[in-house]
Amino acid sequence: MAKKVIIALVILSLALGQMRLWPLPLYYWLAGECTRGLLRFQGQNLLKISVRGSWRSPGIKKWQLISSREVFALKKPSQRDEFLIVVFTPWELNNLSYTERVAYVQKATKMAVVMGADLVCDASAADRARQTEKDHASTRLLKEAGIARAVIFDGGHHLPNLALEPELLLCPVIGGPDKQLFVAHGFCRDALPLEELIGLKKLLRLNSTIITFPRFAGYLKAPKAMGTLLWQAVRLLEKSQPQEKITMVQPLLWGPRFSLFTNGVLLWRPETRELEDPLWGIEKIQKLAQQTVERAFVSIDGTGQLPPSDRWELATVGLSSWQIMLGRLWTQ
Repeated sequence: MAKKVIIALVILSLALGQMRLWPLPLYYWLAGECTRGLLRFQGQNLLKISVRGSWRSPGIKKWQLISSREVFALKKPSQRDEFLIVVFTPWELNNLSYTERVAYVQKATKMAVVMGADLVCDASAADRARQTEKDHASTRLLKEAGIARAVIFDGGHHLPNLALEPELLLCPVIGGPDKQLFVAHGFCRDALPLEELIGLKKLLRLNSTIITFPRFAGYLKAPKAMGTLLWQAVRLLEKSQPQEKITMVQPLLWGPRFSLFTNGVLLWRPETRELEDPLWGIEKIQKLAQQTVERAFVSIDGTGQLPPSDRWELATVGLSSWQIMLGRLWTQ
């Protein structure tokens, strides 16, 4: 009975939030708590390993969850038998300028290392801030300290950030036409076919594990909901054998909206002007990198089109998860 109540509350809170009927702080708190409850009871049934990576789960007996803001208040490092998870939610970065976001992520990451974090999880803002760094310093710091990084990978806006090779890609998915699964955001119109993401993992030789779960499991970016999702993911991976670590294709040049790799693959979210003339944008990146773009995978928010070319392909479908769901209902 308790599980059914939680599921009903998740659906209700999502619907009310979309209609703007509740004050946002109350909505986010309730939606986060409902999602946490659902994941706590059903996480092992909802999560699925799509492709295994090389990170070995240590298993969790005792765990502690804190937000990136709370990491500054810790007085001493976590205990050895305690698995410390640090989450970077959108609400800690939304009011910061772009430069301030990068500085905040760098500072909080250093504190997470000092405090002995075992796993860090980024939502979109933190993931993009790390991608923006000229030397990917905060990501390198985590890897050097042996701290795993997870990303709530919920659409094509994360595509260039694959250059950072997160240990865990946590992907909310929804079924679309012909039973195809899409990695999708609630309102960003840049759903990415799951098979496209798996193909890019292979093409770039990423060591990342891809874990999927239903898009409408609830609101995922409240701290406790993120923490519970991570806890269940670590438990799930404990039961499986990691793949042997391989050498990824290295990024050669990157920025907030693109990554170019040494094999000539470009992951790209064009600006409006670049979308009007993709060849101009690609030539600009080639000139900076002094490397030919052999194949570009393009992410667009919305239903923009690309002129036909053998050099690029549109990786996203221009829909949010709500649009995909409503489209399914409309055709039934």
